Amino acid sequence: MRARVAVGLLLVVAGCHARATTTVVDAAAQAGSGRSRSSGGRARSEGREGSTREGSTSRSSAPPSPSAAQRRYEEGLAAAGRRDWPTAAAAFSDAYDLEPSTELAFNTARMFEHLADFERATQWYQRVLASNPTSAVRAQATSRLANVQRDAQRRRDGIAQAAPDDDALSAEASVWFNRGLQFFRRRRWREALQAFETANQFVQNAGGNVAELMFNLGVTHEHMGHRGEAEAAFRLYLSARPDSPDRAEIEQRIQRLRQQR
Repeated sequence: MRARVAVGLLLVVAGCHARATTTVVDAAAQAGSGRSRSSGGRARSEGREGSTREGSTSRSSAPPSPSAAQRRYEEGLAAAGRRDWPTAAAAFSDAYDLEPSTELAFNTARMFEHLADFERATQWYQRVLASNPTSAVRAQATSRLANVQRDAQRRRDGIAQAAPDDDALSAEASVWFNRGLQFFRRRRWREALQAFETANQFVQNAGGNVAELMFNLGVTHEHMGHRGEAEAAFRLYLSARPDSPDRAEIEQRIQRLRQQR
């Protein structure tokens, strides 16, 4: 079974309690290779024991079949490779229930993040952080949890409330970004639009592109009935953040805007 996975999973080698690696590229093949090496070692050991007991020439025994947890884990990798997030989430979750590990918790969280199920993604990332992970995994989980919580807040509020990190916006752009939020909360769409556009001008002058700003421009244009401008801004948002977990929702929003034009 081969599954090319480029979704930021952690690799579990030779059983579900091994160490994590970095982003999986060909995880299923690597996991199979690791299991073969482990199984081969066990087979050689069993062969030697059988030879001693029976006083006969050594004979190799068949490698043991993978555990139920390992099977579910590999099924999760295969599903993630074909971007079947619901199946992958169920498989990784099942594997975790059978043999809990930090890696399986992280992979389950990633699948729920892809599904834009921010509540369950948050729960699984919190489980990762509570499992005493390595510093590298802790940093990944902490960063992804912050993104998930920001996306959840944006869904609740209908706008990106949190300004991007300091590297994304200059001081001037940040001022106008927050000013736009203040006008938006007061439903003063025209002033909000002007503030977000000014912030975007500072970003563009610096050669940048801030996804949160594009989203806010799209929402504000939508409130003002500017369907074409709203569609263009949402497309820029998806371009700036191609792995957005709510990509399907934004694409549906774009489709509705197009139908209303």
